[in-house]
Amino acid sequence: DGRKLDPDPTFTVRPVSACQTMREGVQAFRAALKAARRRLSRAEIVQVREAVRAVARAPTGDDVLPARVCASLRSTYDSLGHDGRLGFLSMLARQFDIDDGAVQRCTSAVDLARSRAAPGPLLAAHAALREALEPPYERVFRMIEQQPDGARFLVSLRADLLGALEGKPIRAAAAAWSDVPARAATAGVSSAHEAGVEPADEVETLEDEVVHWRALDSSLRRRLRSSFEPSRLRLVRVSWDRSPAAMLESIMRNERVHPYAGWSDMRRRLEYPRMVFAFEHPSMPNEPLVFVHVALEQRVPSRLAEVLPPLTTPAAVTPTHADAASAAASATHSSALTVAAPTEAAPPSIGEGAAPSAAGAARPSVIEGEVPSVAVFYTISSPFVGLRGVPLGGLLIKQVTPHSSLLTPHSSLLTPHS
Repeated sequence: DGRKLDPDPTFTVRPVSACQTMREGVQAFRAALKAARRRLSRAEIVQVREAVRAVARAPTGDDVLPARVCASLRSTYDSLGHDGRLGFLSMLARQFDIDDGAVQRCTSAVDLARSRAAPGPLLAAHAALREALEPPYERVFRMIEQQPDGARFLVSLRADLLGALEGKPIRAAAAAWSDVPARAATAGVSSAHEAGVEPADEVETLEDEVVHWRALDSSLRRRLRSSFEPSRLRLVRVSWDRSPAAMLESIMRNERVHPYAGWSDMRRRLEYPRMVFAFEHPSMPNEPLVFVHVALEQRVPSRLAEVLPPLTTPAAVTPTHADAASAAASATHSSALTVAAPTEAAPPSIGEGAAPSAAGAARPSVIEGEVPSVAVFYTISSPFVGLRGVPLGGLLIKQVTPHSSLLTPHSSLLTPHS
């Protein structure tokens, strides 16, 4: 009849291309999520589950069985590829966490024993509750730590875990999901639900996965702090003549702040009035956990050029001590100064013949006959990503401070420099 109908305010026709844009954003998120949540094959799931259970249930008083099952678990983990190791960590974090049902049963037993005023059953219920509150993966970590070379494996395991938490798959999934609201605005819709897609379950799964992995990381970090507590560490002064070649190579390879220009540069940084100190662990001999470079000066330096040794171009130098026998020698060959401690991608290789830096070339020579009065800590590094969060750097500086002063009795001022 020629009249125009008022549009229904509850119904809006939107272009198909707009909703398609929204769906593409959700599909990108789901693809990134799938990449972030790597899965094991069925055979690998069974193998990993049985290996972890065997370690978690191994008796603590047995000297044979725990070693065998821990070796089997490590072998299983080493046999997995990158994706398989992420699946291993996911299974460890989710399927071997605290059993809420067991905790509730133990809590009920505590309440019952308390109501009956029975000291014996109450103490037993408390003990059962403490055991239930410990995730099985913590028992796995503790059992592995007690094995030879177990600390090294835990450090490597945590490095993989940190890499997964900070890696591209997790970041890509998070970035893809954050892009969904922007695509919704472009499509003219207010939510994914309005566009006909429901990614909420996947978002919760991703966030839940990250939460479990972070809890696993916290537990592993606590275990490593216990493994590398001060009483177990050994302070060594790195020596050109006495330290094993493996230690010198590790320091050269992992010095990231002021990289070495070759063996000659390393030798100069190890000669008085400069020195390098490091921490060792009994289960990881000849491997510096963290190391610090120290330079003794007559005054507080105003620039780095006054700290680093000058770079020259002498004949190629290699460690004279680096024969197989001395490298495998006992701890007496690992330091010129040994003190019992009280109660950060692979860098590029470094070769000889690097061009001298302007800083090194400008450095004045050390005045002979003067006693240094300042100790400068100008770089500190660690080769192990898995030890991030374990407070070794500050402890190393505290331990080194009195010993650099002992080498120079007149030293009265210590200062960081970078």
